[in-house]
Amino acid sequence: MKTFLKKIAKGILRIVAPGAKPYLMAQRLEEMPRKVKKRVRLVALNTVSRLKGAPDGLPLPPAQLIFLVQGTTNVREFLTDGRGTAQGILDVLHGSGIDIGSSMRILDFGCGCGRVIRHLHGMSGARFNGSDYNPELIEWCQRNLRFGQFDVNGVSPRLVYEKEQFDLVYALSVFTHLPEDLQSVWMSELSRVLKPRGHLLMSTHGESFVPYMSEEDRRKFRSGCLVVREQGAVGSNAFFAAHPPEYVKTHLPPDLAILSFVPETRRRGEPPSRLCWQDGYVLVKRNG
Repeated sequence: MKTFLKKIAKGILRIVAPGAKPYLMAQRLEEMPRKVKKRVRLVALNTVSRLKGAPDGLPLPPAQLIFLVQGTTNVREFLTDGRGTAQGILDVLHGSGIDIGSSMRILDFGCGCGRVIRHLHGMSGARFNGSDYNPELIEWCQRNLRFGQFDVNGVSPRLVYEKEQFDLVYALSVFTHLPEDLQSVWMSELSRVLKPRGHLLMSTHGESFVPYMSEEDRRKFRSGCLVVREQGAVGSNAFFAAHPPEYVKTHLPPDLAILSFVPETRRRGEPPSRLCWQDGYVLVKRNG
Protein backbone atom coordinates (compact mmCIF):
# COMPACT_ATOMS: atom_id res chain seq x y z
CA MET A 1 0.00 0.00 0.00
CA LYS A 2 2.85 2.43 0.82
CA THR A 3 4.41 1.78 -2.60
CA PHE A 4 1.06 2.39 -4.26
CA LEU A 5 0.65 5.65 -2.34
CA LYS A 6 4.12 6.76 -3.43
CA LYS A 7 3.24 6.10 -7.07
CA ILE A 8 0.06 8.15 -6.76
CA ALA A 9 1.90 10.93 -4.90
CA LYS A 10 4.49 11.03 -7.71
CA GLY A 11 1.70 11.28 -10.24
CA ILE A 12 0.26 14.24 -8.35
CA LEU A 13 3.74 15.72 -8.11
CA ARG A 14 4.07 15.61 -11.90
CA ILE A 15 1.10 17.97 -12.01
CA VAL A 16 2.46 20.17 -9.22
CA ALA A 17 6.01 20.16 -10.61
CA PRO A 18 5.82 19.43 -14.36
CA GLY A 19 9.06 18.52 -16.08
CA ALA A 20 10.81 17.20 -12.97
CA LYS A 21 12.95 14.11 -13.52
CA PRO A 22 11.52 10.84 -12.11
CA TYR A 23 14.55 10.24 -9.86
CA LEU A 24 14.04 13.71 -8.37
CA MET A 25 10.37 13.12 -7.53
CA ALA A 26 10.93 11.73 -4.03
CA GLN A 27 13.43 14.49 -3.24
CA ARG A 28 11.07 17.15 -4.58
CA LEU A 29 8.27 15.75 -2.40
CA GLU A 30 10.46 15.87 0.71
CA GLU A 31 11.50 19.45 -0.04
CA MET A 32 7.91 20.66 -0.22
CA PRO A 33 6.44 22.68 2.68
CA ARG A 34 4.62 20.56 5.26
CA LYS A 35 1.18 21.86 4.25
CA VAL A 36 1.78 20.95 0.62
CA LYS A 37 3.06 17.47 1.54
CA LYS A 38 -0.02 16.97 3.71
CA ARG A 39 -2.25 17.99 0.81
CA VAL A 40 -0.45 15.67 -1.62
CA ARG A 41 -0.78 12.79 0.83
CA LEU A 42 -4.49 13.49 1.34
CA VAL A 43 -5.11 13.50 -2.42
CA ALA A 44 -3.18 10.23 -2.68
CA LEU A 45 -5.17 8.62 0.15
CA ASN A 46 -8.45 9.83 -1.34
CA THR A 47 -7.45 8.39 -4.72
CA VAL A 48 -6.73 5.02 -3.11
CA SER A 49 -10.05 5.14 -1.22
CA ARG A 50 -11.98 5.90 -4.38
CA LEU A 51 -10.20 3.16 -6.32
CA LYS A 52 -11.01 0.66 -3.56
CA GLY A 53 -14.58 1.90 -3.28
CA ALA A 54 -16.72 2.07 -0.15
CA PRO A 55 -17.05 -1.18 1.85
CA ASP A 56 -20.85 -1.00 1.53
CA GLY A 57 -20.60 -1.03 -2.27
CA LEU A 58 -22.43 2.29 -2.57
CA PRO A 59 -21.07 5.22 -4.61
CA LEU A 60 -18.90 7.85 -2.94
CA PRO A 61 -19.98 11.50 -3.14
CA PRO A 62 -17.70 13.94 -4.98
CA ALA A 63 -15.21 15.86 -2.89
CA GLN A 64 -17.18 19.11 -2.84
CA LEU A 65 -20.24 17.40 -1.35
CA ILE A 66 -18.17 15.57 1.25
CA PHE A 67 -16.69 18.93 2.26
CA LEU A 68 -20.15 20.47 2.67
CA VAL A 69 -21.21 17.88 5.25
CA GLN A 70 -17.86 16.87 6.78
CA GLY A 71 -15.75 20.02 6.62
CA THR A 72 -13.00 17.99 4.91
CA THR A 73 -12.54 16.12 1.64
CA ASN A 74 -11.03 13.10 3.43
CA VAL A 75 -12.93 10.08 2.06
CA ARG A 76 -11.71 7.71 4.78
CA GLU A 77 -12.82 10.13 7.50
CA PHE A 78 -16.20 10.57 5.80
CA LEU A 79 -16.80 6.82 5.82
CA THR A 80 -15.35 6.15 9.28
CA ASP A 81 -17.20 8.98 11.01
CA GLY A 82 -20.43 8.15 9.22
CA ARG A 83 -20.29 4.52 10.29
CA GLY A 84 -19.29 5.49 13.84
CA THR A 85 -22.19 7.93 14.09
CA ALA A 86 -24.63 5.31 12.75
CA GLN A 87 -23.41 2.89 15.41
CA GLY A 88 -23.77 5.69 17.96
CA ILE A 89 -27.43 6.12 17.00
CA LEU A 90 -28.05 2.42 17.56
CA ASP A 91 -26.20 2.51 20.88
CA VAL A 92 -28.07 5.56 22.20
CA LEU A 93 -31.44 4.13 21.12
CA HIS A 94 -30.65 0.73 22.59
CA GLY A 95 -29.72 2.40 25.86
CA SER A 96 -33.22 3.92 25.83
CA GLY A 97 -34.87 0.54 25.23
CA ILE A 98 -35.36 1.08 21.48
CA ASP A 99 -34.11 -1.31 18.83
CA ILE A 100 -34.57 -0.57 15.12
CA GLY A 101 -36.50 -3.25 13.27
CA SER A 102 -36.79 -3.89 9.55
CA SER A 103 -40.45 -2.82 9.57
CA MET A 104 -39.70 0.64 10.97
CA ARG A 105 -39.91 3.76 8.86
CA ILE A 106 -37.16 6.25 9.63
CA LEU A 107 -36.45 9.85 8.58
CA ASP A 108 -32.94 11.32 8.49
CA PHE A 109 -33.69 15.03 8.83
CA GLY A 110 -30.66 16.90 7.49
CA CYS A 111 -29.31 13.84 5.68
CA GLY A 112 -26.68 15.71 3.62
CA CYS A 113 -25.13 13.38 1.04
CA GLY A 114 -25.93 10.26 3.09
CA ARG A 115 -22.96 10.29 5.48
CA VAL A 116 -24.93 8.41 8.17
CA ILE A 117 -27.98 6.97 6.46
CA ARG A 118 -25.93 4.72 4.14
CA HIS A 119 -24.48 2.90 7.16
CA LEU A 120 -27.64 2.85 9.26
CA HIS A 121 -29.53 1.26 6.38
CA GLY A 122 -26.92 -1.49 6.14
CA MET A 123 -26.99 -2.07 9.89
CA SER A 124 -30.77 -2.19 10.32
CA GLY A 125 -32.57 -2.88 7.04
CA ALA A 126 -35.33 -0.44 8.00
CA ARG A 127 -37.18 1.73 5.46
CA PHE A 128 -35.54 5.14 5.11
CA ASN A 129 -36.38 8.64 3.99
CA GLY A 130 -33.93 11.52 3.91
CA SER A 131 -34.57 15.24 3.82
CA ASP A 132 -32.24 18.24 3.46
CA TYR A 133 -32.49 21.92 2.48
CA ASN A 134 -29.62 21.65 -0.02
CA PRO A 135 -31.00 20.42 -3.38
CA GLU A 136 -27.53 19.46 -4.66
CA LEU A 137 -27.05 17.01 -1.79
CA ILE A 138 -30.53 15.55 -2.25
CA GLU A 139 -30.07 15.17 -5.99
CA TRP A 140 -26.92 13.12 -5.38
CA CYS A 141 -28.73 10.90 -2.87
CA GLN A 142 -31.64 10.36 -5.25
CA ARG A 143 -29.28 9.20 -8.00
CA ASN A 144 -26.95 7.09 -5.88
CA LEU A 145 -28.66 5.84 -2.71
CA ARG A 146 -31.54 3.91 -4.21
CA PHE A 147 -32.52 2.16 -0.97
CA GLY A 148 -34.29 5.30 0.31
CA GLN A 149 -36.51 8.17 -0.74
CA PHE A 150 -34.96 11.64 -0.57
CA ASP A 151 -36.72 15.01 -0.62
CA VAL A 152 -35.78 18.68 -0.44
CA ASN A 153 -37.16 20.73 2.45
CA GLY A 154 -37.16 24.48 2.91
CA VAL A 155 -35.24 26.38 5.57
CA SER A 156 -38.58 26.62 7.37
CA PRO A 157 -41.39 24.00 7.48
CA ARG A 158 -43.29 22.29 6.01
CA LEU A 159 -42.04 18.79 5.11
CA VAL A 160 -43.61 16.91 2.19
CA TYR A 161 -44.72 14.02 4.43
CA GLU A 162 -48.18 13.38 5.82
CA LYS A 163 -48.67 13.35 9.57
CA GLU A 164 -47.69 10.34 11.70
CA GLN A 165 -45.62 8.55 9.06
CA PHE A 166 -42.41 7.76 10.93
CA ASP A 167 -41.45 5.51 13.82
CA LEU A 168 -38.16 7.36 14.27
CA VAL A 169 -36.77 10.72 13.19
CA TYR A 170 -33.17 11.63 13.85
CA ALA A 171 -31.73 15.12 13.46
CA LEU A 172 -27.99 15.17 14.07
CA SER A 173 -26.47 18.63 14.49
CA VAL A 174 -29.44 20.29 12.80
CA PHE A 175 -30.81 22.43 15.64
CA THR A 176 -27.20 23.50 16.23
CA HIS A 177 -27.43 25.67 13.09
CA LEU A 178 -30.87 27.28 13.46
CA PRO A 179 -32.16 30.45 15.17
CA GLU A 180 -34.60 30.09 18.04
CA ASP A 181 -37.77 30.78 16.06
CA LEU A 182 -36.95 28.13 13.44
CA GLN A 183 -35.99 25.62 16.12
CA SER A 184 -39.45 25.89 17.64
CA VAL A 185 -41.39 25.42 14.40
CA TRP A 186 -39.14 22.58 13.21
CA MET A 187 -39.55 20.74 16.49
CA SER A 188 -43.31 20.91 16.09
CA GLU A 189 -43.05 19.81 12.46
CA LEU A 190 -40.95 16.76 13.30
CA SER A 191 -43.47 15.88 15.98
CA ARG A 192 -46.23 16.14 13.37
CA VAL A 193 -44.68 13.48 11.13
CA LEU A 194 -43.96 11.12 14.06
CA LYS A 195 -46.36 8.33 14.93
CA PRO A 196 -47.76 8.28 18.48
CA ARG A 197 -45.11 6.65 20.71
CA GLY A 198 -42.58 7.35 17.96
CA HIS A 199 -39.15 8.74 18.82
CA LEU A 200 -37.07 11.76 17.88
CA LEU A 201 -33.31 11.58 18.40
CA MET A 202 -31.49 14.89 18.18
CA SER A 203 -28.02 16.13 19.04
CA THR A 204 -27.07 19.58 20.30
CA HIS A 205 -23.98 21.55 21.24
CA GLY A 206 -23.67 21.33 25.01
CA GLU A 207 -21.09 21.54 27.77
CA SER A 208 -18.24 20.45 25.47
CA PHE A 209 -18.48 23.74 23.59
CA VAL A 210 -18.43 26.09 26.59
CA PRO A 211 -14.61 26.54 26.45
CA TYR A 212 -14.98 27.91 22.90
CA MET A 213 -17.58 30.54 23.87
CA SER A 214 -17.09 34.18 24.77
CA GLU A 215 -17.48 35.15 28.43
CA GLU A 216 -20.89 36.66 27.68
CA ASP A 217 -22.08 33.49 25.92
CA ARG A 218 -20.81 31.36 28.78
CA ARG A 219 -22.91 33.36 31.22
CA LYS A 220 -25.96 32.93 29.01
CA PHE A 221 -25.37 29.19 28.70
CA ARG A 222 -24.85 28.79 32.47
CA SER A 223 -28.12 30.63 33.13
CA GLY A 224 -30.03 28.17 30.91
CA CYS A 225 -30.40 30.39 27.85
CA LEU A 226 -29.89 29.36 24.23
CA VAL A 227 -26.62 30.67 22.80
CA VAL A 228 -26.71 31.70 19.12
CA ARG A 229 -23.85 33.09 17.00
CA GLU A 230 -25.02 34.26 13.59
CA GLN A 231 -21.73 34.23 11.69
CA GLY A 232 -23.09 32.68 8.50
CA ALA A 233 -26.25 31.65 6.67
CA VAL A 234 -28.96 29.85 8.60
CA GLY A 235 -28.34 26.11 8.34
CA SER A 236 -24.64 26.50 7.58
CA ASN A 237 -21.78 25.36 9.81
CA ALA A 238 -20.94 29.01 10.50
CA PHE A 239 -24.33 29.54 12.17
CA PHE A 240 -23.88 28.20 15.71
CA ALA A 241 -26.37 27.40 18.47
CA ALA A 242 -25.70 25.76 21.83
CA HIS A 243 -28.39 24.28 24.08
CA PRO A 244 -28.21 24.04 27.88
CA PRO A 245 -30.21 20.97 29.01
CA GLU A 246 -32.52 23.25 31.00
CA TYR A 247 -33.42 25.12 27.82
CA VAL A 248 -34.30 21.94 25.93
CA LYS A 249 -36.48 20.68 28.80
CA THR A 250 -38.52 23.88 28.87
CA HIS A 251 -38.89 24.45 25.12
CA LEU A 252 -40.32 21.18 23.84
CA PRO A 253 -43.71 20.96 22.10
CA PRO A 254 -46.36 19.71 24.55
CA ASP A 255 -46.66 16.35 22.76
CA LEU A 256 -42.94 15.51 23.12
CA ALA A 257 -41.23 14.32 26.30
CA ILE A 258 -37.60 13.50 27.07
CA LEU A 259 -37.11 9.75 27.33
CA SER A 260 -33.36 9.91 27.89
CA PHE A 261 -30.48 12.39 27.84
CA VAL A 262 -26.92 11.35 26.96
CA PRO A 263 -24.47 14.20 27.64
CA GLU A 264 -21.37 14.67 25.48
CA THR A 265 -21.89 11.47 23.57
CA ARG A 266 -18.38 11.44 22.17
CA ARG A 267 -15.41 12.69 24.17
CA ARG A 268 -12.05 13.81 22.88
CA GLY A 269 -9.71 10.86 22.33
CA GLU A 270 -12.48 8.29 21.92
CA PRO A 271 -13.07 6.48 18.60
CA PRO A 272 -15.88 7.99 16.48
CA SER A 273 -18.60 5.69 17.84
CA ARG A 274 -21.18 8.17 19.10
CA LEU A 275 -22.45 11.61 18.16
CA CYS A 276 -19.45 13.93 17.75
CA TRP A 277 -18.98 15.55 21.17
CA GLN A 278 -22.62 16.60 21.27
CA ASP A 279 -25.42 16.02 23.74
CA GLY A 280 -28.00 13.46 22.65
CA TYR A 281 -31.72 13.57 23.44
CA VAL A 282 -34.19 10.77 22.81
CA LEU A 283 -37.73 12.20 22.80
CA VAL A 284 -40.98 10.25 22.69
CA LYS A 285 -44.27 11.46 21.23
CA ARG A 286 -47.17 11.14 23.63
CA ASN A 287 -50.30 9.21 22.64
CA GLY A 288 -53.15 11.31 21.33
